[in-house]
Order: sequence, then structure tokens, then C-alpha cells
Amino acid sequence: MRPLLGTFVEVRVRGLNARDALAAIDGAYTRIATVEERMSAHDPDSDLGRIFRARNGEPVTVHPWTFEVIEAARELHQWSAGIFDITVGDALERDCFLPAWPAGRKNQAHGTMADIELLAGNLIRLRRPVRLDLGGIAKGFAVDRAVESLMEAGVKGGCVNAGGDFRIFGNRPEPLLIRDPIAPSRILRIGEICQGAVATSGGYFRRRRKKSRTVTPLVDGRTRQTRDSRESITVVASSGMWADALTKVLAVDRQRGAVLLNRLAAGAVLISGTAAGSNFRVLPSPNKIQRNPSME
Repeated sequence: MRPLLGTFVEVRVRGLNARDALAAIDGAYTRIATVEERMSAHDPDSDLGRIFRARNGEPVTVHPWTFEVIEAARELHQWSAGIFDITVGDALERDCFLPAWPAGRKNQAHGTMADIELLAGNLIRLRRPVRLDLGGIAKGFAVDRAVESLMEAGVKGGCVNAGGDFRIFGNRPEPLLIRDPIAPSRILRIGEICQGAVATSGGYFRRRRKKSRTVTPLVDGRTRQTRDSRESITVVASSGMWADALTKVLAVDRQRGAVLLNRLAAGAVLISGTAAGSNFRVLPSPNKIQRNPSME
């Protein structure tokens, strides 16, 4: 276990001798560290910081993975009708979820997804200044790259868990555990899983009051305003990147999120917290989960 991606990341493997297993684990952590270094919205020296500082439409060369994630985010922005938006960094900075970056110029325009140009050679150019944030998709992407590294090293089965967003492979099932949104210290076992990626989104640890309103890091790209979700939303998919991103769409718009679940062959478990207890719903049934009958 190592501190990365703003959380603790755990890597577990099976099917190798001790020396090869440690080498495989180190390789997985190297890929996660690369994602953190390149895609951090907290580090002004990351690819996102360099894009932010670019002047007068100057193209910026980024890591191929940064380019890939931004390209995927742009696709999801279109599919979600604008709900998923990586140009809301200014809104997150406004609510103190991201550190302020000096703009270097006054009266900056706030760019949108339409201002991002993806050019050949991993070049990105902005028509207007944009504060990008990949926090809703990069963690899942990092998990995918780590699992890819383990498979390339000959690992037969294992799991990469980044603060509850994880991907598992092999034939040994793991319990699928979710926090109860009305009592986050209580852990609910909703089933088992042995293949696939899982991501959970819930505002129970990051919700806070700012003046007269409640703010969370969840921002609706259509309005650029904070949304306060009182649910725990878990998505199960084949890709950690898509599982991570879809939790944000579902938290804002259940109907649009359900459409995207079908499109990406994913499923979700929604846990709503109320004073009377927790209610469970499944949209649609994730076929990768061996469900716990007591949760029905």
C-alpha cells in the first residue's frame, strides 16, 4: 500500500514467486505515479498546469495518457449532454476544492469543452483559458494502467484498489463493500466480484458548508454549480476509467446516467440514505456482481 492519487493505493497479486511479484507491484505503482504526476489538478507543473499557463493559443505537448483521458472525457461530455465536464476547475477552485493557480493575466475568460482542440502528436491547444480537472476520470484510468502492467508481468490474478475505486481480475471473488451514506463508518456488503472495475462516488466525506450553502466536489457541467448528492453510487464496468466517470453522471442525472450504463455495458448500485435507513436500487443489474440476497 502506498499514498498516491490523494488516497492510499493497494496492489495485490497472485501467481508469481515473491521476487517477480514485488517487481510486478513496483511496475504497477510506477504507472499510477505517472498518472498522478501528469494529470494532477493540484500540481502546477503537471500537464494540466502547463495547459493552463499556455499563452495565445500556444499548443502544449502532453503525455499520451493525458491526451487519451482528455479525449475520452470529451466523448463522455457529448454522450452525457454536458453533464460530465473537465473544464470546471474554476468552479472547484471557487469552492476551495482545488488550490488557486495564478492566472498571470486579468479578466480571464472561462473556457468550455468547445475550447479544447486535440491535435496530432499529443498536442492540446485552447482557444480560451481553461482550468482543467481530471479528478472524475483519472483515478479509474490509473487503476486500468496498473492492472495492465500486472497482466503484462504475468500476474494471474489480483486487485488494484485506489481508495475504494478498484479493478479485480482472475478467478478468486472479492467482497464488494460500500459505505452507508447515512453512517459512513458502517460498511455494507452487497455481493462479490471476481472480474471487472468498481468505482464509488459519495459526498459524505467532502460535503461542507460555505456561507449559506452546501458544497461538494460534484459539479454539474451544464450549470457549473455544485450538486449535493445524498447517495452512494457504485458503478461496475469493464474499465476503471468509465466506472469512475459514470458515477459522476449518475449522481447528477439518473436518467441520462442509465442510458450511458447501457451504452457502456455497465451497471450501478445506488444507496439512498434517509433517517429511516438505507434504500438499495440497481440500474441495470450488474452481471459481474454475485449479489448479496440480504440486500434485495
